[in-house]
Amino acid sequence: MALAVFFLMAFLCAQSSPLEPVKPREVVLEPYRRVVETQVFAAGQLGKVIGIGDGRTYLALYLYDSYGNCVAWDDQGTSSIKDDVYVECFPLHPERYTYEFRNQGSSSNRVEIAVR
Repeated sequence: MALAVFFLMAFLCAQSSPLEPVKPREVVLEPYRRVVETQVFAAGQLGKVIGIGDGRTYLALYLYDSYGNCVAWDDQGTSSIKDDVYVECFPLHPERYTYEFRNQGSSSNRVEIAVR
């Protein structure tokens, strides 16, 4: 857990790619539900989305470009990191991306979400 907190803090200090500020926040993902959000990422900067869950269920994270293509995903958890997910992209021009967090289990999961 301490490593996850360190990773999240380092992640938050990095240069931000979204054109609109996004505050880190907590969401509760109910069993087998999803959260879908859209964000415009800047050109020439690494865009990153991370989620750190409370350990109850497996999580999946998918990133779609403005054409609906899935360009990055993290849906292969292990028993030790089943609900820590991360994706990144490097847009060549400002582009709207949609990210989707999915709860893969039968329990709710509190997820800290950060977008940079």
